[in-house]
Amino acid sequence: MPMGWRELRNTDARTALFELLGELRIEYVLIEHKESGKTSESAADATGEDRANIVKSMLLKSGKSGYVGVIVGGDRMMDFGKVRECAGASRKFSLARPEEVKAALGFEIGGVPPFAFYMGGIAAFVDAAVMEKSHVVGAAGDEFSGIRFSPKEFAKVGYGVGQVSK
Repeated sequence: MPMGWRELRNTDARTALFELLGELRIEYVLIEHKESGKTSESAADATGEDRANIVKSMLLKSGKSGYVGVIVGGDRMMDFGKVRECAGASRKFSLARPEEVKAALGFEIGGVPPFAFYMGGIAAFVDAAVMEKSHVVGAAGDEFSGIRFSPKEFAKVGYGVGQVSK
């Protein structure tokens, strides 16, 4: 029996990502590039997209084990206070450390796909400004590939939408 995306820890995370995209019938275009797309600026340069159409997928933590995912446009800064309000959290959030991101999501920083939170069973919020775009580009599991898709596809994974950027 083949491994499914739900068994993330038992299979390659990037393979699991594409299995998930297929299972949920998420429409996307894979963009592979030779230049690193680890930051919003470098991803925009590598893909030829406007920085506003690049999405950053960030893992935040509260306390010892509480995580939440946040997706904002590459031209915006996340606002910790607004994330806290959206999440209805009583504790403050901080960015998860690189080793925590890898352990929780299976991906390295700079390659975290926007659908990784769903794969990891982690609640996530998409900035309302992202939802106004006709298309966005997020990482596809590493810093040398991305996926272009409509932000409407986020409805298939049940992410919350709110103003989480400055």
